[in-house]
Amino acid sequence: MRSLVPYLPALACGAMMLFICVPMLLGRKHNQSSDQGASQQEVAELREEISRLKAARALEDRNESLND
Repeated sequence: MRSLVPYLPALACGAMMLFICVPMLLGRKHNQSSDQGASQQEVAELREEISRLKAARALEDRNESLND
C-alpha cells in the first residue's frame, strides 16, 4: 500500500484528464454536421465580402490615378 501512494497523484491526473477530454471529443463529433453547414455559409459570405472590397479598392485606385 505504501508503494502505491506516490503514484496516486499521477493516476488521478490521468483519470481527470480522461474525465474532461472524452466528453469534449464526443460532443465535437455530434455537432460537426451542423457546424459544417454553418461554416460553409460563412465562407460563402466572406468570399462575397472580399469580392466587394476588392471592387471598391479597384474603384478607389482608378479614381486616384485619374486625379493625379
